[in-house]
Amino acid sequence: MPIQPRSLDLWAIEQTAGLVSDARIMNPDLAAHVVINAADAQGLDNEQAADYVRDLESLMLLIPTVGRRKAFANAIAQGRSVLELATRDKDIKAINELNELVTAVYAGSLVGA
Repeated sequence: MPIQPRSLDLWAIEQTAGLVSDARIMNPDLAAHVVINAADAQGLDNEQAADYVRDLESLMLLIPTVGRRKAFANAIAQGRSVLELATRDKDIKAINELNELVTAVYAGSLVGA
């Protein structure tokens, strides 16, 4: 599940962690992963959010973060992924972030896994 490095998302993720813990009673192998989305380009908020998630025992933090980039909004407006944008609109950082996220999800590159 994606979260932004903001107070409201962090408060909500704490409740989600509780639900995941409850669900593990029925499914002990349930895995729940979190990615920092719309991450800030600078400042401490991203790392503080990551630390907060790491402290929640029932959730695992994905290593890559996805930044707040205009390319994502532009792609969505066109019904596309950033990988599908025309050459003139390509944002290499956005493409790299998306590729890193896909690799983490499908290759199991997880913190605490």
